[in-house]
Order: sequence, then structure tokens, then C-alpha cells
Amino acid sequence: MSMRGYRQSYHRSRGNDQFWVHADPSCFADSVSTGRRSNNGFVPAAVASENVRMERRQSSKTRHAEVYAYHRRLDNCLMASVTILSLLATFTVIGLVVWAVISCRQSEASSSAVYRPLEEALSNQSLTNSARSFHSLLPPVLLSPTSPSAEELSRIMQELWDSDASRLPSQAYQVNLQSRVTQEDFQDKAPQRFFTSVLPSLETHSNTFRTFINLQNDFIAETQVDDPLHEDKQEDIDDFLAAVLNTNLTRTTHYFLNQMGAVGSEEADMRKLLHDVWFVPYSRSKKFTGKDSSGFEHVFVGETRGEKVIGFHNWIRFYLEERKLDDVINYHGYISVTEPEVIAVQFSWQGKRKNLGTFFLGSSPEFDLCVYTICFVLQPNQRCSFSIHHNPVTIQTFDMTSVPGLQLGTAFPVTE
Repeated sequence: MSMRGYRQSYHRSRGNDQFWVHADPSCFADSVSTGRRSNNGFVPAAVASENVRMERRQSSKTRHAEVYAYHRRLDNCLMASVTILSLLATFTVIGLVVWAVISCRQSEASSSAVYRPLEEALSNQSLTNSARSFHSLLPPVLLSPTSPSAEELSRIMQELWDSDASRLPSQAYQVNLQSRVTQEDFQDKAPQRFFTSVLPSLETHSNTFRTFINLQNDFIAETQVDDPLHEDKQEDIDDFLAAVLNTNLTRTTHYFLNQMGAVGSEEADMRKLLHDVWFVPYSRSKKFTGKDSSGFEHVFVGETRGEKVIGFHNWIRFYLEERKLDDVINYHGYISVTEPEVIAVQFSWQGKRKNLGTFFLGSSPEFDLCVYTICFVLQPNQRCSFSIHHNPVTIQTFDMTSVPGLQLGTAFPVTE
């Protein structure tokens, strides 16, 4: 085998074969410097092999150290990558949380911007029709109308009851119930009038009371007699609707019906709804081709058909008729009294009999109108049940099925 700077030769000494490696003297400078020289410039092959092994061992150690250092660098890189990814994930989560919080606050601000004008309007008693449009007060109409639950009805009715600023408190009027009667037994058991006193002058109590009372003489009570719409009557209707639309109760009702998808958000939408439901005239009988009735006339004024009184479900109308000197109305007695302020009575009017008539006591015209409108529009032809101050209340409404569209036939509180 040849090695750089070496020459191999074979010698025999003392009968033993030994390998000697001859090298140039310069190759053994280290040996000379350390005082170790081999004879004749030769070193044993074992020594040379040991040197090679040492060099290989040193080279192996070096390679191991390099591999170890490489793996350490790789581990460090991996750890750095994991750390960076963890930081990125953390910052991403934090960013999402911050974004969610900001979005929620923006949503709250937007929602507040929608509802705050409505709240301000509801708290502003002096708000006029020309001062503000419902367009800025109400959210858009829902795409599909929904029917309210009993809980939703109770909430809105309770709110209407609590916010009825024009309602007369119980101490503002006095009634004389006298004897109790039954619906089946029609006889006068009350020699005195039902209302003993009503403290305020209803004509000046509020704008809705005044315009409501002005409407009382615009209708002909007898059915199957054409009831024309003259100019003064239309003016009274317009005044009443304007007064009602300018109340908190109607704004609350408008908002609720809009949420249910039953009416648009504009004031004109609500006015049209009230006008169509309550004041569009129609015929109460299929045999009569004229227009002798309307929802308002039937419920708030009263009508006669044959020997019977139909409709007549309002305490103000009862009081106004009883206040007349000609005894046009005669109270016979009460059938039941339930909370909150709902009474069932028996009476005769214009010589016609009403075996059972029910109405709220002391309520404002706008309260009755709004309660009946909600029940009729959202649950027509059925019993509309809710509670006020935990007292069950039921309103029955009927649609005039013989007339296209929603035309209120009647609406009244139901007493058992």
C-alpha cells in the first residue's frame, strides 16, 4: 500500500518478520523535536496505524460535533417556529376578540340610534304630527308577518295600560252598580243611573276625548239606513285620527304592529290602517246594498237592529247618553265586574234592548282603539287573550267577511 511521503520495505530481524515503514526524515520532525527517533528513519507500522486511527477518531468526533450542532440549530429553529406560530395564534385570537367587541359596540350604537328617537318621541308629550315622521322612529317592516304569543300580547297591553296618560283614575268617577242581573233575564233592577259623577269635563280632558266626542253625532244608529259621508263628518274623522296618532299609545302600537309585519313604518301607513279598519263604511247586511255601518260606529257609538242594540262597547258613549235629560239610555244593572276595570251591564237604548254590553271603565279613546286594533289585525275572528297586572283579559273581534279586506265588524271585552 502506498502512502504519501512513505515507502514500505520488509526486513527480517532475529528471525521475526516485522513491518517497517521508511519515511523521509522530514516526515518525523515531530519525533526528532521530541527526542524520539526510530532506527534508520523507520517507524513501526502499528504506530502509523495508531496515528491513522487517532486521526479518524478525531475526524469522527468532529463530524459528531457538527451533526450535534446541526441538530441543535434545527431544534432551535423548530422552537422558534413554534413560538412564532403561538404568538401569531395569540395575536389572532386577541384580534378576533377585539373585533367582536368593537362590532358589538357598533351594533349597540346602531340599535340605539334606531330606538333612541322612538324613546324620545314616546317621552315627548307635545310632539306634533308635523314635527317628526315615523320614518325616523321605526325599523323596516319584517318580510313575513308573525303572530304574537300570549306573553308578547301581555307585554304590549301592559305597556299601553301603564302609558295611558288620558285614562281617568278610579277616583275621578263614581258608579252606582245597584242590583246584579243576568243576561237571560231582561228587566230593570236599577232605579238610578249608572254614573253618579265624572269629575273632569271630558270635552276638555284631552284632545282625543274632545275629537272622540265630536264624532258621536255623525252617525245614524239604525242599520239598513244609508249613512252618508258628509264633509263635516270627514273633518271630524281626520281630527280624531290626527289626535290619536299624536299619542304615545298609538306610537307604541304602531311600533309593535310594525315589528309584527302588519303595517309599514310611515305615519301614513298607520293612519291608513286605522282609517280602513275603523272608518271605511260598509253594509252590515247582505240584503242591504247601501253603506250603513263601520267599525267605529258599531263599537264606539252603537247601532240598533230591530228591537236590539248591537255594538255599543264604550263607557264614554254610555256616560254621554246617560247625561242627556231625555233618558235615552236606561241602566238595568250589572252582570259582572272584573279587573282591570272591565264591566258587563244590561241596559236599553232608544227603546231597544241590550242584554249584555261590556266595556272598559275610565279608559281613553286611544287605549280602546289601540287594544282593539292590535287584536283585530293580528288575531281576527278569535279570542285575543292577555293579562294586565296579572289579571286575565280577553278581547273578541270579528271581521266583516262579506266585505273584501279587513273590515272590523265588532270588538269587545269578553266576560265569563
